[in-house]
Amino acid sequence: MDCCVIESAANVIKQELYTGFLEYVRQHKLPTLTSQTFFRNLPMYARVEAAQLEKEGKRKHCFIGIGLKARKDWGRKEAEDEDGPSANNWTPQESGVCNVCGREATLGLDRTGKFLICEKCYGVDP
Repeated sequence: MDCCVIESAANVIKQELYTGFLEYVRQHKLPTLTSQTFFRNLPMYARVEAAQLEKEGKRKHCFIGIGLKARKDWGRKEAEDEDGPSANNWTPQESGVCNVCGREATLGLDRTGKFLICEKCYGVDP
């Protein structure tokens, strides 16, 4: 989420979000995901709502609850709210199969508190 803003008032065109994701992973030599997998996994990282909003004079498929940072700000960490999620609050809970990568690992809840994921997928360096 180095290139995103997660807040209830933010919004972004779905295709622009996916295009930004592809640009980011290519720059950082990370594996890409299909758009279907990307959009299916997005709710594990941010609470988003699909909507059609008027953008550029046309109604576009968008997400509310997430936005793209300016490219110059990608990778910069913003101070998070005291009660908000932090990269350091992943707590191991049980062993099992990660809902994101599918590998056997020790699992903890994702940032939404809904899915069990491994520490690697949460984004915490071991």
